[in-house]
Amino acid sequence: MVKTFDTRRTWCIYRVVLTCVQVMSRLLKASRGYERWKSQHRPNHKPWLSPEQNSLPQFNPADIRPMSETTDVAVIDERSVQQEQEETEEASGDELASV
Repeated sequence: MVKTFDTRRTWCIYRVVLTCVQVMSRLLKASRGYERWKSQHRPNHKPWLSPEQNSLPQFNPADIRPMSETTDVAVIDERSVQQEQEETEEASGDELASV
């Protein structure tokens, strides 16, 4: 039992480290080409430096309402979705078994 836990923990750590390395290498590759890319794509557009260049609508805190006002918990019933997913998985399993 302990061996299984250690194996899973080792695998999980390995996966996290591998994913981090891949993300960092992609970020490094993207950052190396950013200057060339930005020189061809609106080089003077920097809304993080000049807010007047921002074309997004302004945030209005009044638009935010508590969850109880926006949805009724009794209305949200996802049991049928779960049952459909289980039926789909069973059907795909039957197809694989017949092959």
